[in-house]
Formats: sequence, structure tokens, C-alpha cells
Amino acid sequence: MRVEKLKLFIELYESRNYTKTARKNYISQAALSQYVSSLENQFNAVFFDRSVSPIQPTSIGTLFYEQAQILYTQYLSMVDTIEAEMSNKSLPLRIGYTSPLDVQCFLPYLPMVTASDPDLDVKPIKIPVEDATNYLEKNVCDVVVSFRRIPTDENIHGIPFHTGTFYCMVNYKHPLAEKESVTAEEIYKYPVATLSEHALGGYKEYMLEKLNALGITPNIIATRENFESLVFEVISNNAVSFVSDEQISKSISQYVKVLPITDGTHKFTISLYYSKDNKHRKLGTLLDVIKSNMS
Repeated sequence: MRVEKLKLFIELYESRNYTKTARKNYISQAALSQYVSSLENQFNAVFFDRSVSPIQPTSIGTLFYEQAQILYTQYLSMVDTIEAEMSNKSLPLRIGYTSPLDVQCFLPYLPMVTASDPDLDVKPIKIPVEDATNYLEKNVCDVVVSFRRIPTDENIHGIPFHTGTFYCMVNYKHPLAEKESVTAEEIYKYPVATLSEHALGGYKEYMLEKLNALGITPNIIATRENFESLVFEVISNNAVSFVSDEQISKSISQYVKVLPITDGTHKFTISLYYSKDNKHRKLGTLLDVIKSNMS
């Protein structure tokens, strides 16, 4: 097994599409299929259920994906370290993130970081939230940005830098459109459309845990991979959905009504975590900018 080729498996797992993955990596679909089959033969396991469309990972396939992510990320970190040493340049500052939501909230800080140090190279790395501490302790990531609380101690520090809110989104013919605000109890009387677990990177599970603690079980009738598809479900199928304050724009107001959720159930906090033992020379620049401009 060649570590650098794990990228193919990881991208196939995330896209669930042989054609798209093969095209993205400039290889034939047959070559990709042969590679995945060779991995399955090596471990005497089946990683994907190919009888359905799109393909779905098996439980063993998910386990392999989670471990492959760690191994491949460590490999890339090693490559960065060797290349920086050979060229006598600074390592890129590796920003781990656990969901697309984390990236949306971190992006406004990026121009301020690069303006503070034009030579700073920033590299984003998608990581599983449950492995965040491991990535920090092994210096695979210099910081991790996450909506989930990561355990802190004398070595791992956290800085809450962004507080955001999800709003309820309905079409103008929906019964909730007559209101100016709603509660979670009112929302979940109706069918709901959400982003997929893959698209949310753990946030969906997090919200379901919060709702279950309140005795609320959502009736999820559609799961989509992007925000545009959610808007379509709201307009065409009368589903209730959600939009973060970062995504609200005048353009969607033409088609849907956005309602504040008054009971605080759909608020979230994004924090930045780092290891006190991290020796990256540029880490201080990032931390100074975050602390000076927290929302």
C-alpha cells in the first residue's frame, strides 16, 4: 500500500462517485476501481456497497477512511517538513478544520493574518473532530478550528473566536411564514431538510444530540450535499430548513423567509485550539490576529 495513493480512496469515500474521483485525479475509472479492489483484497474486507447508487461505505470502509485520513495527513505533514527544510523556507501554518462551517467562520480572519505577515503560507486540512487532539499533539496541525468543544489541558488551549446562529428557512406559503420568529418546538412539527453528515462534518450529529436532549426528534425528509439544494427543497417541497448568519443574503430573501429561532437552540461557537508545545514560528502571528479581532 502506497501512502500517497490513499488520497484516491479518501476522495472516493467523500464523493461516493468513481467517475468524479477518477476525473479529478486524471486516471481512468478502471484504474481507480482496480486500486480500491486491491486495498479490499489486502485487508480481506469490503469497503463499499456497490449495489446501490451512489455507492455507500460499509462500516469497515468508514473505519478504514478515518484511519486513512490520519495516515495521509501525517504523510503530507512529513512532506511539508522535508521540503521546507531542504529549501530553507518556513513550514506552512496548517489549519485543521472539522466542518465547512468552521471554514466559513475562519475565512474573514485570513486576509488579516496574511496582511500581518505576507510571507505566511496557510494550508487547510480537513480532519475528523474526534481526532483533533491527536492532530495537535503530533503537530500534524498547528491549530484546529472547530464548532465542537475539544478537551483542553495544560498543553491544549482553546480560544472561542466566533459565535453564530442558524435561522429557520421556509417558503412563503409555509404556515411558519406567518410568524416573525419561531422556537425549536414549532419548527420540528414540520418535515425538515438538512445538509448531509458529510457536508456538515459532524455538526448534524451535534445538533441531533442537542435536540434529543430536549425530547425533540426531527422528521428529516431530505438530506442534501449543498446549500443550494436545500433552498430547492424549501421552495419546491415545502420543507423547513436552516441557514447560518454567514449564508444569509438578499438574494435568497426573494424565495424564502428567514426566521430567528428565539430559544437559543441553534446557536454555535467556533473555537481555535492549539498546543502550547507547538514551535511553529508563525503561530503567534495567527493567535495575535484572532485575539485582536474576535467577533
